[in-house]
Amino acid sequence: MKNLTLVPILVILLVGCQSINHSPEEKGGAIESSIENREYIRPIVHIAPAYPIKEANEKVEGACKVLFDLADGEYGSHPTNIRAVSCENRNFFKQCENALQKWLFRHVSKLDSRESPEGLITTCEFRL
Repeated sequence: MKNLTLVPILVILLVGCQSINHSPEEKGGAIESSIENREYIRPIVHIAPAYPIKEANEKVEGACKVLFDLADGEYGSHPTNIRAVSCENRNFFKQCENALQKWLFRHVSKLDSRESPEGLITTCEFRL
């Protein structure tokens, strides 16, 4: 009986695994629409959020729109000051925040100067 319970959990974990995409110029993919209010600022590394297990088991879908800034780190800039603009579920926000913390952008000084590295918006979609 325990094996029957583990199978759906393993499937959810495998389907919700994080992915890395190193091509910021990819069209039609997650990177293309990842920063909704910027045309020239795109992540170099984009990590998709994992689906929260509780919500997956209950077949709950939703979205979480977040606002963040960029701050320089050792290898590039990373999202900081991540805050929810509108989020349908607290667990969705946690997973979105966890994924965003792993995103990587060019150093702030190397970003397109036409756009600010502050107040960036993205939406994490959670659909089954």
